[in-house]
Amino acid sequence: MSTRRVRGVRSSLAETLDIPREVVVDLPKLTMVGRFEVTLENHKGIVEFHPTIVRLRTSAGALAVTGSSLTLSELSSSKVTIRGVIDSAQYSATGRGQ
Repeated sequence: MSTRRVRGVRSSLAETLDIPREVVVDLPKLTMVGRFEVTLENHKGIVEFHPTIVRLRTSAGALAVTGSSLTLSELSSSKVTIRGVIDSAQYSATGRGQ
């Protein structure tokens, strides 16, 4: 069975059972609070960390959070919270999980 078909079946199952889709399909969940906090669930690791950029690996591709005075206020194997003055959160257009 193809990966795309498996994701489709899992997504349908999640909807039927009223389970959050991001959990069943292993999708990242991004939550922003104003311009001062970003939380990413289901990340696959930190690629780069500087006070002006944090780049994270996800199943949907690389996510770059840019801004100033960026800090990691929470970090676990599946969840990361970034605080500071956030200018943008953008997925990379090249490749998945970079």
